[in-house]
Amino acid sequence: MNKTIYIISIIIFIILIVSIIYYLYTRKSNEIPKVIYQTYKDKNVPQIVKERWMKLNPEYQYHLYDDQDCYDFLMKYYGKKHADFFKYKIKDGPIKSDFWRVCILYQFGGIYADIDIVPHVPIREFLDTDTTLYTCISEPKISSTNLNPHFIAATPKNILLKHCIDRYMTEKINNPYEYWEYSITEIMPSVIRKYKDIKIFKPGKYKIKNQIIQLSQEVCPKGNLDLNICYIKSNSNDKKIMSNRDGNLYSSVSHSFN
Repeated sequence: MNKTIYIISIIIFIILIVSIIYYLYTRKSNEIPKVIYQTYKDKNVPQIVKERWMKLNPEYQYHLYDDQDCYDFLMKYYGKKHADFFKYKIKDGPIKSDFWRVCILYQFGGIYADIDIVPHVPIREFLDTDTTLYTCISEPKISSTNLNPHFIAATPKNILLKHCIDRYMTEKINNPYEYWEYSITEIMPSVIRKYKDIKIFKPGKYKIKNQIIQLSQEVCPKGNLDLNICYIKSNSNDKKIMSNRDGNLYSSVSHSFN
């Protein structure tokens, strides 16, 4: 009798341990890691770019990838086909970063931010804890149907990002290179719309299967006449959470620092 009770106790203990490990693993995989990724053609990036993010988000790690780092990452985690697509097929730096951002976030999860974004508040102030994918809606004066994924937060192995990668590697790779056709502003909205019939994206949250997508609104007071003054506003008030571009530091024409 005592032996039977002992065996049952051991089995219950093992089940309990396995359950705890499974809970911790799934909870971690459903959280957005506190890591910020940015990319630029080389490492000649003003120190203030990193300092802005770290001052507001000291609990985050920060990684800057140049083109060679991006190529090496793609070779290691995706293979030569993806790496060569990045290096040779994609001609423009901003589109290289479009492709790389979905690859790095799919692999590790975390935060991607364009190199010229200026953050104004900590990420924790606008990114909800249950969100699995966060990005921004384009200014309605410019486009009422698209997203502007210049800032993305995502969980690791997020299926929506996987579908973005697949669009590049099964469709775009076989088509002639065109800047806007290869842009993540075209690819990500079409991927999300395959899951949910959304004609016009609005600020707030969308639940799609096991995904919680959180969107914030881009505001461009002068439309496309002056994109340097565009910003992203909070969903709860009109507070600026980030400016799209630092026109004093970075040229959106040459895509380089002044």
